[in-house]
Amino acid sequence: MNLREYQYVLKVAQLQNMTRAAEALYITQPSLSHYIARVEEELGVQLFNRLTTPLSLTPAGEKYVETAQMILELASGLKKELSEIAKGKKGVITLGMSHARASFFLPYFLPVFRRKHLFKICIIFQRNVFCTHCSGGPGHDGAGGESGGTNRSSVYL
Repeated sequence: MNLREYQYVLKVAQLQNMTRAAEALYITQPSLSHYIARVEEELGVQLFNRLTTPLSLTPAGEKYVETAQMILELASGLKKELSEIAKGKKGVITLGMSHARASFFLPYFLPVFRRKHLFKICIIFQRNVFCTHCSGGPGHDGAGGESGGTNRSSVYL
């Protein structure tokens, strides 16, 4: 399966009409009908009840649409995140500084940086590492226990 299949089925489900869906997708109605039939054949279930006007979803079609929407949202989110990484808007930054400098600079630096970027920041104070997730929250620390004599723990700011 590919994302186009999900988009085609979702458009037919949304418009409840094969011809209008084909027009909205900029393809011919026979091509769309054939595409949907091929998806149904591959899945071994009928997604649309073609005996009703307007078209309606079968129970299998309802489940397919629900899952397809989630898949397309995940794909869109992934594409956005990868784009942010490629543009340098997201990633990991490691800062090393003394306690004195950290206590002076970080209260000013981190809040401003957090508003603009989605970076995970690892701050190394002498031999202690405190990792913060600028966009994070509980449940994903990314630090992971002892490593090379350096103490690691997570702090969410």
